[in-house]
Amino acid sequence: MKTLNLIRSAAITLLLFATTSAFADEKAKLSPADREAVLAKLKTNKVSLQGLTIVSKDGSPAINLGTGENGAEANNANDENLRLIAQLPEVEQVMIYKGKITADGLAALAALPKLRYLQMYATEVPAAAFSVLPKLTQLKSLSLSNYAVTDEILSYAGQIKGLKSFDQTQSAMTPAGFLKFLNSVESLEQLTLFGDYVDDACMKQIGQMKDLKRFWTNSKLITSVGWVHLAGLAKMEDLFVSETNFGDDDTRALEGIKDLKNLGLNKTKITDAGMPSLAGLTKLHDLGLEGTKVTDKGMAALEGMTELDNLYVGMTDVTAKGLAIVPKKDRMVMMRAGKGALTAKQLDELMTMYPGTQIFDPSGYWKPERVKAAMKELGKPWPPMPKEKDKPTQQKPEEKQEEQTAAIKALQKNGVDTNGITLSTDDLGGPFINVGGINSSRATANDENLALVAQLPQLKRVVLTRGNFTNVGLSKLNALPKLQNLLILDPDLNSGVIAALAELKIPYYLTFDKCEITDEILGRLANNPKFLKSLFIVTAPKLTPAAVAKFLDSVDDLEELNIGYLKDVIDDDGMKHLAKMKSLKRLWVESQKVTPAGWKVLAGLTKMDFLDVRGTSFDDTAMTTLEGMKDLHVLMLTKTRITDAGMQSIAGLTKLTDVSFLGTKLTDAGMVHVKGLTQLRNLYVSETDVTAKGLALVPTKEKMVMMSAGKAPLSPKQWDEMMTMYPGTQIFDTAGFWKPERIKAAMKELGKNTRPRSEAFLRGCADSGARWLTGFPLQQFPPLPDRIVRRG
Repeated sequence: MKTLNLIRSAAITLLLFATTSAFADEKAKLSPADREAVLAKLKTNKVSLQGLTIVSKDGSPAINLGTGENGAEANNANDENLRLIAQLPEVEQVMIYKGKITADGLAALAALPKLRYLQMYATEVPAAAFSVLPKLTQLKSLSLSNYAVTDEILSYAGQIKGLKSFDQTQSAMTPAGFLKFLNSVESLEQLTLFGDYVDDACMKQIGQMKDLKRFWTNSKLITSVGWVHLAGLAKMEDLFVSETNFGDDDTRALEGIKDLKNLGLNKTKITDAGMPSLAGLTKLHDLGLEGTKVTDKGMAALEGMTELDNLYVGMTDVTAKGLAIVPKKDRMVMMRAGKGALTAKQLDELMTMYPGTQIFDPSGYWKPERVKAAMKELGKPWPPMPKEKDKPTQQKPEEKQEEQTAAIKALQKNGVDTNGITLSTDDLGGPFINVGGINSSRATANDENLALVAQLPQLKRVVLTRGNFTNVGLSKLNALPKLQNLLILDPDLNSGVIAALAELKIPYYLTFDKCEITDEILGRLANNPKFLKSLFIVTAPKLTPAAVAKFLDSVDDLEELNIGYLKDVIDDDGMKHLAKMKSLKRLWVESQKVTPAGWKVLAGLTKMDFLDVRGTSFDDTAMTTLEGMKDLHVLMLTKTRITDAGMQSIAGLTKLTDVSFLGTKLTDAGMVHVKGLTQLRNLYVSETDVTAKGLALVPTKEKMVMMSAGKAPLSPKQWDEMMTMYPGTQIFDTAGFWKPERIKAAMKELGKNTRPRSEAFLRGCADSGARWLTGFPLQQFPPLPDRIVRRG
């Protein structure tokens, strides 16, 4: 949703940007009045100031750019706001989500004397801009996600004295460049490294970092020569080397890491021969062996692991015999087991052995209805009756409150923004929490934090953004009694998350922005059709229409489907499956493969609130399918085949607030049918033959917020006519001709007041960079924070 920045007075602007030297002076003190002016300007720019009131040991107060006051994405990650933030000396955390930053903007952060944490996600910024890093003398943590980190950037990061944590997810660096970085920094405590640039020489240097507690790499350049250097990292607590060449001989390096709590060896080369070296790791809580060649024989190493909570042995030859070795079965929370689909007898055997554990078959075969049928066949009750000793004891109210308070404090310490927890149900859909999003100080969407979230029974909405959570953490959210919906953005598709989705008992909304969806993944998403409510896919170059059709045939309760970014993944065969989706409220389809006949299925979708079919074959005949959509608020018909003949079908859609006819063959004759649209606020008729005569028929001229009009540059007379007719509306000339100076010159030529409206309004009217947008109200999306809004 496009954010329109209101313009404050020239006096405040001059106050804020008087000199650049003020930003570089750490000792510069703002007067109370000047500070209020800075805060007011940030608020005007839709920057959330909630994080400034949080105080924790982990680096708050914090401020986020790229989000608005309600946690949704906002276009405010820019130089101007960085310079404003630089005048708030208390700021210790800065998170920048997307946006465009220059070297001058990033340099402003050098004025923050307490800045300890800097996170940037998918931000457009030149590599040279990172030359400011050595000047951030208090910086402890640097996180660069979805940004190609280069050797040049590493050279700047290596000059940060006291750096403790470095995370990145996208690499353009070389082994030599990374080694130089490692040689420059002092002992780190955390390294999260994605990409094949960590080699044996790098591992030798990492082995010297005696304070390292968390290490994650998937580099395939590391050999046994490099893994041996893990032996000296005695303080390590979390080690993830999944999908690497880590093998049996390499496990000996782990024998001395006695405090290890989480160990990921999924899809490595470990076999039974390497398992004895793990036997002494008795503090392990999570162990991943999925996709390895470990069998029942190797499971003997787990006998002493009395603190084990989660175990992943899916896609191995481990059977119930091996799993019987796990010492504390009553403690186990989650398990993945089975190489193919387990038999009913095998499943029952595991469920009997682990009565309190969620067990996942990685084949995805065992859906709830199949489990129920199998247990009935075996003469077992389903769900199983709890034993007397297994029945939960009632917690005292004061104990519950203490537990929740402790969980919130732990989340704050881990960098999670907990502001939404205190919101009432009338305030932005609270109570909610956004774990891993841009209001969090680092990649916080992990199993540890999800376990803490599960202790907050008041939550009604949870948002998970990227991160490295697994099916273990995700399943714990089923315990939240009031949870109404769960929004998941870009989960790790290589983990057990997709399988865990099939076990969710709460409505969930999936958005895939950066990760690519394939036919196989889409098929697995259909495993829990009852609770999947929304699917939004941005990138899927390998997705086929056949897979989409099969998916749509499996899901009946979908409320939102956005495949607008995928131009040709749905055809008439796929469209026919929409007919049974009686709960569908929002639909984006821009496929050229849908013929006019394919649109007929829309006729029965009477709950529709939002429809976007821009650039398709949607024509006058298809317009008749809209007549029953009495609750439709937003209708995007941009560059479709409609003409005046089809316009009568929208006459009864009186709840419409946003309509686009941009680039169609509409004329003034068709505009007669908008007379009854008394809720209309935004209208787009650019590149049509609609003139002021047709626009005079709009009944809400005094309420209109935005309009785009004109087929070519409007004449001065036409521009004046529009502005007179719609005195409070921002009018966009899509040709981009009418800049503020031209507007003033034209008005002067016509003998009109040269400043009929504010400078800000003229800039808005002339802003060809923001010609039009969908206008879909944010509050209509179920979970608000981090929601990706479809733009024009």
